[in-house]
Amino acid sequence: MSHLHLDAYQYQAKEEVYPHSNLWGDFNFSLDGILEFNIDQQVYLSPPTFGLWIPPHTPHQAISRYDQETRFICFRISPTLSRHLAATPSVIQISPLISFITQHLLDQRTQQTPLQQWHKLLVLFDELSTAPSHEHYLPLSNDIALKKITDFLLQPQHHALKLHSICTHFAMSERHLLRLFQQHFAMSISEWRNRAKLIYAIDQLKLNVSIKKIALDLNYHHPSAFIEFFKRYTNMTPEQFRLHQLSA
Repeated sequence: MSHLHLDAYQYQAKEEVYPHSNLWGDFNFSLDGILEFNIDQQVYLSPPTFGLWIPPHTPHQAISRYDQETRFICFRISPTLSRHLAATPSVIQISPLISFITQHLLDQRTQQTPLQQWHKLLVLFDELSTAPSHEHYLPLSNDIALKKITDFLLQPQHHALKLHSICTHFAMSERHLLRLFQQHFAMSISEWRNRAKLIYAIDQLKLNVSIKKIALDLNYHHPSAFIEFFKRYTNMTPEQFRLHQLSA
């Protein structure tokens, strides 16, 4: 019963963990912010509804994006069981069941026998091994043309731009732009931009920026529309997200 371990940790404000690798695989996900890891010269991001799987012996560096503590979960998986998961780093969607089992294990840790904990850890592992996974949550590209576009779209003042305005700025057709994102990222440009907006919104909430201000920054004319967008991606409202941080 020593192949799986679950623990909760905290990153201090602006903390950087030096590059290292582990004998076991790690599945990390944040409870109240965005995790950022540098792996093989690539940046991996995961908001609260996604976690990052790091296979055994994979050098990585964790970075705190915030001026305050960030809580996260680390689910350690032995080399034997890690073979059932991806051989390369990947972002895995966190289902309600994964969240529930994780919270239950943490809350009831002192009240459960080792065998009871082991059974729940196995369920958690089974759920994780069949959950949808992606190479990146917000993929980026080294392609020169596409990198210019994504760098441009990541700037807050460009979140509100319509598709035709983006095409005009880069002197390309809508069809070509749509094909670029689908070809390189396996997702639509609208989905990519929504994920970029979510990361921006979470960063701003961590900085205690008002919901109304964030909504305006993201070109939502009414906060209610932004709240609905945020809830669709995180399963909680922006205010619930903020209160979740304060309850840490």
